[in-house]
Amino acid sequence: MLILVDYENVHTSGMTGFSALSPEDTVVIFYGNAIKSIPFDLHIEIMNSKVTTEYIKVNKVGKNYLDFQLASHLGYCIGRGYNGQIFIISKDTGYDSIVDLWTEKGCQILRAESIDAAVKKLVTPQNAKEEAKTATKKASSSKKTASNTKKAPEEKTADANTESKTKKQTASTDNSATNKKAVSADNGQAAKTTTQAMPDKFPESFRKKVRTAIKGDQITSSHYTNIYKFMLECATVTDYKSRLVQSIGKNKGREVFAHTQDIYTEFHK
Repeated sequence: MLILVDYENVHTSGMTGFSALSPEDTVVIFYGNAIKSIPFDLHIEIMNSKVTTEYIKVNKVGKNYLDFQLASHLGYCIGRGYNGQIFIISKDTGYDSIVDLWTEKGCQILRAESIDAAVKKLVTPQNAKEEAKTATKKASSSKKTASNTKKAPEEKTADANTESKTKKQTASTDNSATNKKAVSADNGQAAKTTTQAMPDKFPESFRKKVRTAIKGDQITSSHYTNIYKFMLECATVTDYKSRLVQSIGKNKGREVFAHTQDIYTEFHK
């Protein structure tokens, strides 16, 4: 995992969770002249860690000067062949445009406000297992609601069948044709009742967010239906991206993923 820290933006709060990193991880800390020192405890933590740590000092002062250097270094690392997970540690939402760009190109990159938050977003077997468990609970709750919704129509169907049997038993031979017609009508009404549409599980509030996010992506109405479906069924954000690419196409799927990734994350919280 490659972590690029905008230290001037997050300061020590952005370094929370540093001790949870592994020796395979690399942390690059960007800082400027405004940063004269770091807390002694953080210094000890970094020194005792086996994590590869690099410091890049930005000597000049200017608007977004450090931001552009961090973005350039990110492109340099990817250009050199790095293909692991990448996190930009900053509260500055301006970095999201960089995240969108590299996500569309197939990179695993996210922005977080601290290393601890980045580790929690990390796609690992454990995190995927927890996300799948949450999705299963939501699906179970939805099925229970659907079952309760269908209960009343089923009771009506049972009443209709009982009434039909009673008519059959009490009818005379002369009226048998009439009774059969009545039974057929009753069964038809019962069938119509029991085929009541299942309630839609994907909330309208999130549908609206999806429509707003991808209104300029030029996709068909059937694609919208698939997006709602994938939002519900996919247990991990990686799976969600894969399903989009398979359904919509590589380029368009990545574009839609970039615009709906945050909505997926919000829905599965």
